[in-house]
Amino acid sequence: MPTDEQVPTLFKYSGSMTEQLEQKSGRCIKVLQRREFVGRTFRFIANILGQPYNQRLWQREVFLGDTRPWLFGRTVALPAARRPALSPLQKLGDQPLGPVLFDRLGALRVHAQSLSLPPEHPLISSLECSEPLWSRLSLFAVDWHWILVQETILPECPLK
Repeated sequence: MPTDEQVPTLFKYSGSMTEQLEQKSGRCIKVLQRREFVGRTFRFIANILGQPYNQRLWQREVFLGDTRPWLFGRTVALPAARRPALSPLQKLGDQPLGPVLFDRLGALRVHAQSLSLPPEHPLISSLECSEPLWSRLSLFAVDWHWILVQETILPECPLK
């Protein structure tokens, strides 16, 4: 478990990461790239959400930033067809998640954990990154439905 001094300051903020990045940088943060799909996820994520490993889950992966990617975000939840209360998340398009999650859905963060990604993590190898990347896993509740959000600070991020 990382010490408090090791955890990036951005992860100590409990609200929307998009809002925090915009306030601290004075820049408009936007979704630079996204991918959405329904499929199997990592076994540990399925376990956190209380779902069997073979359960098909809705997943959204985005890179956020101004002109360069500052943050990688992954959201995982049951598909809206099975949980209609989550349908606004699955209609975001190129909008950042934070404003909808906090302002519209009133999500409650029930748990958060920060960790340094291991060197063999696929994100590190895909970015050809030599420095450690910090990630925060948060479990949210919306109308008794679970949402897992992973936020990873990328090397280009001017704020840590």
